Amino acid sequence: MKILVTGDKGFIATHLQKRLRKDFPEALIIGFDEADYWSGTWLDKTINIHFDYVFHLAAIARDSVD
Repeated sequence: MKILVTGDKGFIATHLQKRLRKDFPEALIIGFDEADYWSGTWLDKTINIHFDYVFHLAAIARDSVD
């Protein structure tokens, strides 16, 4: 099983990945965060992989509310 988690440095994604690794130790779990997205390194990690599940937990972080 192959799983992609976006926003992997966030609170929910961090706990989700811990749980997935506990429940599915044989799974390939790849996570990337906003910095990976903007630098383009996520593409190198994911270009040739067919994922069974994708957890999209990335969001734009803001310091203050308008």
